[in-house]
Amino acid sequence: MSASAAPGGGVILLIDDDPSHRSFLGRTLGYMGYRVLTASSGPEGLALARRERPGLVLLDLMMPGMGGFEVAERLREEGFAGSIVLISARDEAEIFERAARLGTPLLVKPVDLDALLSAVAWGVRPPP
Repeated sequence: MSASAAPGGGVILLIDDDPSHRSFLGRTLGYMGYRVLTASSGPEGLALARRERPGLVLLDLMMPGMGGFEVAERLREEGFAGSIVLISARDEAEIFERAARLGTPLLVKPVDLDALLSAVAWGVRPPP
């Protein structure tokens, strides 16, 4: 787990098992003024979300052990009030449909910077 503190902006939790993806997205969002928390697994991300209550969770779909859908479902079951955006390397209709049923947007890797910025603008709000 790591956090890059940045003045202003909201708190974003980035959960992704790929260190290069975590680093790139974390740095990019940190430069924009967001406080970015990172986790490399679903269980680590759940613990951080419970403790830090971020306004937005950016969540990799395919992770070993506990995948993104399971993490998103648990967050919602536990009453997480922030926004969730899923990120996937797979561009398949059934994944988009499942994300839609959860009420979560889905970005496809490699993540387009404009799409990322739109998702962040949509999802970041002060934590309750």
